Amino acid sequence: MIVVPLLAGVAKKPPLVAHATAILVILPVSLASAVIYLWGGNFDAELYCAVSLGVLTGGFFGAELLSRISPALATLVFAAVMFAAGIKMVI
Repeated sequence: MIVVPLLAGVAKKPPLVAHATAILVILPVSLASAVIYLWGGNFDAELYCAVSLGVLTGGFFGAELLSRISPALATLVFAAVMFAAGIKMVI
């Protein structure tokens, strides 16, 4: 939640670059978590397939959408999603 604002504000990267970089950073963290869960025997193949399908579909269409919208709109949508996530965490 802080990577995009840091990349955009501190590193002075364009908003779309900041969003794409933040998404790419998630990959190695997710892989490391997956290895730990697999070693612990916590794996549900059916759930994995369902979630993978959603992630791949969302990633493809999200990347396509990100290349078609303005940086200002991307920033606004990101801020709205983070705000909604914060509200959900409080409730």
